[in-house]
Amino acid sequence: AMYRIGTIADPLERLAKLGVAYAEFALANPSQYRFMFMTQKQHPILDANGCTAQLPDEDAYEFLFTTVSEGVAAGRFRSELTNPHEISQMMWGGIHGVISLWMTHGEDPYIEWHPAIETIRTMVNVMIRGAQRS
Repeated sequence: AMYRIGTIADPLERLAKLGVAYAEFALANPSQYRFMFMTQKQHPILDANGCTAQLPDEDAYEFLFTTVSEGVAAGRFRSELTNPHEISQMMWGGIHGVISLWMTHGEDPYIEWHPAIETIRTMVNVMIRGAQRS
């Protein structure tokens, strides 16, 4: 999915697709997601050759950061949003937050949960619209 999404020219459209694909992976593979994104790393992530990972399927943050950086460089974000790391971490944190809540509290009978993927799609669109230059 990351390679297909990487071909999208518009960085904001790519950002939206990236967020949904990330969430779809998490919801379809909860054990792997918890291991990859909810456990503290004890060592650097290296590829099979011992190099730091740079491919989008091996370094999701770099893919996110590159996408956001392109949007910043193209003037697609609001004027006060100039730090691509900050924007990337806000986007990632929002999506991860919904996923984490759903995974840890999704069976709570006192909360009327809306389907997670629908909530994430809506949230991604709201976050991008809120960050986008008018």
